[in-house]
This record gives sequence, C-alpha cells and structure tokens, in this order.
Amino acid sequence: MRALSKLYEGLALIAFALLLMHTQSAMAHRAKHVFTTITYGASGTLEVVHQLHLHDASQALSVIENSRTAEVLTLEGQAKLLLHIEDQFELRDENGNPIPLVTIGAEVEGPHLYMLFESGEIDAPKTLNIRHPMLMDIFPDQRNQLNATIGKSLKSHLFKDAESWTTLSF
Repeated sequence: MRALSKLYEGLALIAFALLLMHTQSAMAHRAKHVFTTITYGASGTLEVVHQLHLHDASQALSVIENSRTAEVLTLEGQAKLLLHIEDQFELRDENGNPIPLVTIGAEVEGPHLYMLFESGEIDAPKTLNIRHPMLMDIFPDQRNQLNATIGKSLKSHLFKDAESWTTLSF
C-alpha cells in the first residue's frame, strides 16, 4: 500500500511539473500586435506609423508570398508587405470622406519594423473614422492598438475585429 502511495505521489509530481512547463510556455507566447500612431504634425499632415514585431512581419510576408524564404529585411520584402497592408488601414474625416495616405517607406529598428505613411495637407481633424484590420486576414488572433494625437488630445482604441470601425473625436 505504501509503494502505491509513493507511485501516486510520483505521478502527481510529474503531472504538476508538466502542467507548470506548459503554463510557462503558454505565458511566453507573445501576442500578435500592431501598434499604430497617428499624429497631426506641424506641417499640417497626418503622420501614420505602424510598428510590427519583426517576427510577425516575417511570418506575414511568408504567408503573403507563400514562401518560407520570404525576407522582410530586404527592400523588396518590405515593399511587398507595405503593398499588402496599405489597403488594411483606412482613415475618413468627420464627413466620411477618405483621407488618402502616401507610403513614405519602412525601416527596421531593433526587433521592430516601422511602416510610415502620411496624408496630404489637411486642417486638423475634429473627428477621425478609422478601420484597422491590419494582418487580421493572416492572424485571426491579431490585435491592433491605435493612439492618435491631434493637438493636445490623445485618443486610443484597440481593434479586435477586422470589420469594425471606430470614431475618435478630438
């Protein structure tokens, strides 16, 4: 009876260790996330910066290109990713008119890829209508955090749904 009790204790200890290891690996998983800032600049334009983790950008480019060797660190890879995401972010003014953005470029800094866009000259918006499903077509669990600064007003929104729009008033 004592040997059986020891066996159960040993099995319980092994089960606990396996559960602990699984929990630690689940906690170590970094969520797919794009962090976007919109700033109304002194030049009278909206400056939009999308920050992606390089690993996520690389995985997304591999899916877009259907290739395991797609390289996000090359200009060609960055251009392909920019082309894919430029239709996945929309800005509209308070009247529902689109605010076109021009692609400025992309740059890598540390573990992140920054994709830069800018509007033409506009008056400081009082309201922005925003759709931000970036990479949700590739990663179903993708979340996109947006911070917009117009003048001294900062507004934030977390996008969890590819079809949703949000309205920010300044």
